[in-house]
Amino acid sequence: MTKKRGSSTIAVALVVLVAWWLVVPISTAQAVGISTVRGNNKLFGALVIGGALADETEIFKLTTMAAAEGNPVAVSSPASSGSTAGNPAAADSSVTTGVLIPIGQVRYVIKNALPAVGGTNASGDGGNGSITYTDATTLNLGTGFAGLAALSTIASASGARFSFGGGPTTNSTVCAALATVADGLSLTPTQSITFVFQVTATNALAMGAAGFNFDTVAPFNVTCSATNGGLVRADGVNQTETGIPTTTTTSTSTSTSTSTSTSSTSTSTTTSTSSTTTTSVIPTVGQWGMAILALAFLGAIGWMLRARRSLLQ
Repeated sequence: MTKKRGSSTIAVALVVLVAWWLVVPISTAQAVGISTVRGNNKLFGALVIGGALADETEIFKLTTMAAAEGNPVAVSSPASSGSTAGNPAAADSSVTTGVLIPIGQVRYVIKNALPAVGGTNASGDGGNGSITYTDATTLNLGTGFAGLAALSTIASASGARFSFGGGPTTNSTVCAALATVADGLSLTPTQSITFVFQVTATNALAMGAAGFNFDTVAPFNVTCSATNGGLVRADGVNQTETGIPTTTTTSTSTSTSTSTSTSSTSTSTTTSTSSTTTTSVIPTVGQWGMAILALAFLGAIGWMLRARRSLLQ
């Protein structure tokens, strides 16, 4: 009887565990969604930040943004530095190679919309580039540049970066309240900010940004549930290097034909060059993927229990 009661208890525990995996949201380590585009003529580039907040968070506070031109060129790519309450969290993006674009050559627009899927077009606006959003509006990077707001109205140059709200507050702690980060530009998951850069055509362009994800609405993320929410993670928008092309593949084919009856030889050579842009994607495991892993784990436990019973009999 004791053995049967113990087996029933284990079975119930397994059922509860399966239900927990299927019902409780699984946190995914995805940064704030970004979209980048650069016109084919290289005179304009854009960085869009917004949406896709991670870990059940509702507010992203953008603290720094960097845009560098030159050759070579790169910006820093920070990431979350802690997952336990009180641990340090740093969010800072700055130029590591190249020169910070002058603030007078950067403009922006904030929208209650996100870039549409496939909405970036490097050949749009006569080669200046364009972005179409989910509200069906289109931003032309070149002809629309003068009509955008100047970056200097919301940010300032701070060393090798642009900072927002008088900071930058680049360091905080996990589970710190929203009010503890006094500076920064707040965005909700349905908002986006688009930065448009006017650059030298011959230069490569790198763009990146950083900020903090805050959980402000119950139910709170498990990390900060005891403190009723707070700073869940520091996010760095990964470095985006958009010199066009980023990768070039060249293929050459040669064909030769000869006619002996007229004693003439004709030779034609065709060279084709194709350009591809390489995009880095951070793989994440979603809720159903974690559920499948959980079921596999439970299957292994069941096999071990059967083996144990066979040994006891």
